[in-house]
Amino acid sequence: MLTFIDGQQLSYSAPFEVFDAVAEIKSVEQYYVSDNELIIPVKVVDAESGYYKLAATLFTSGNHPVAFLQGKNKLSSQGIIELKVHGSLLASLNSRQDLILKSLQLRRIPAKPGDGKIGWGISRQPSFVIQDVDPARFDDQPFQSAQLNARAEFLETLGQ
Repeated sequence: MLTFIDGQQLSYSAPFEVFDAVAEIKSVEQYYVSDNELIIPVKVVDAESGYYKLAATLFTSGNHPVAFLQGKNKLSSQGIIELKVHGSLLASLNSRQDLILKSLQLRRIPAKPGDGKIGWGISRQPSFVIQDVDPARFDDQPFQSAQLNARAEFLETLGQ
């Protein structure tokens, strides 16, 4: 029960789940730039062997969202999952600044459908700071993918 200053009361309930964590997000390693992408390596420890997906949201230091990120990797007891941010999203930032990685969600996924349950990982830190990102290192050219272009061309031919 929540009581406001004016005396109004609000009842609130939320579902919760108790689970054994299958892995832990330990840290964010030093980022690097490759092919107009900011690569953020996230270290995962105490992992049960399997395939993992990591999702997170990247914010500016002023708490404005930059991108929703996803990465995946096969891990044994520990490893790195890379999150990639395309340079076109970073080139428009005003100046050098720290970025903040928040809302991390780590999942262990079955190797194939029907091959077990999804497991959840944890992070003892709610956010990680990516220090001193310089937007001048990035190009504002839109994302290009030969594979995606080939798919689009294929779909266009099907539509004719």
